[in-house]
Amino acid sequence: GTVNWDYLIGLIDFPVPFSLNTNPDAVYFNCLVYGTTSANPSIVLFQFKEDENSDGTFSASNEDEYDYQVTVDWEGWKLVSIPYSKFKPSSDLTTGGNGNRTKEPWKVTGMAVSLLSYPTPGLNVSADIDYVVISEGGPFVPKY
Repeated sequence: GTVNWDYLIGLIDFPVPFSLNTNPDAVYFNCLVYGTTSANPSIVLFQFKEDENSDGTFSASNEDEYDYQVTVDWEGWKLVSIPYSKFKPSSDLTTGGNGNRTKEPWKVTGMAVSLLSYPTPGLNVSADIDYVVISEGGPFVPKY
């Protein structure tokens, strides 16, 4: 969407109901991102939540969250592919980062996508996200 206030714009949580590869270099997060302007870039934040104790729920107080930010400074659609190994431990301990600090993609039970703006009031930012895909062995390659 498009808004004119600063920082957190929107958030979508997705369950990950299947087990991922054990190698963080083999798991990729992929999606199409539509940027609307390079003048007022927005930020798309991707977050993966690991269920460290395998109880079926994520608890920020004792489990890990891994984040990756993409600055959307282009116009039009672009395929974004990020290996799980490039995600960083959450710097906000209230949302995660309290687990063993070891990337364990097979423990991922959920992910979130957030649209952020630079913390400058009055900037209109927008981005569209489509075709969210988790791939293994390499980035997603669309077949046309």
